[in-house]
Amino acid sequence: MGRSTPVVAALHRFEDGEICAGGFLRELGMGVAEEILCERVGIWTFDVHDEQLALRCLCQYDLRGVAFAECQVLSAGLMTGYFAELEECGVLVASDARSHPATSPLAQTYLVPLDIHSMLDVALTSNGRWTGILRCEQVGAVRAWKQKDVVFLRTVASRASLVIERARSAWSDDDADTAWGRLLSDREVSVSRLPHAFMAGCDGAPA
Repeated sequence: MGRSTPVVAALHRFEDGEICAGGFLRELGMGVAEEILCERVGIWTFDVHDEQLALRCLCQYDLRGVAFAECQVLSAGLMTGYFAELEECGVLVASDARSHPATSPLAQTYLVPLDIHSMLDVALTSNGRWTGILRCEQVGAVRAWKQKDVVFLRTVASRASLVIERARSAWSDDDADTAWGRLLSDREVSVSRLPHAFMAGCDGAPA
């Protein structure tokens, strides 16, 4: 990742106090989308929806001009294989997301309605715990992700995770209801317990 890329600029601008947390998330998503020409890039965090664990989209940038969207929710009950794959490999590479075992359960409720064919995801972490997901999505046709795409996204996630962790020192209770507050909240998920925690949380049993 070069020194002058939009992603690097977003990281520096946020650390220097030139942009707010929300601006950082938007610039991060936009920078990733432009760097690898991916049509949709989102930052997701863990939340509770209808008393079940879920992933909630905090910021989604669409390179096609749809700009930013948020508040999409994915039930974790459909994603146990997804989390297991992400934990085992450190990255989820689903060039054909509709047939990939880890993402095919999302086909009818998420992938097909939004015309998403390919996904490339990596976790945002803090002290060995997952705080969110950085996700790339290709619409319209299947995309065979290249190794350079995977390396780039993992590098971005690693550097963004450090920036997010440093931001904790400036986080206050007043931020709890904001998108940023949710990303920095205590609702983190231990990597070692992810698949079990999500399956247990979704069927009502204690995690």
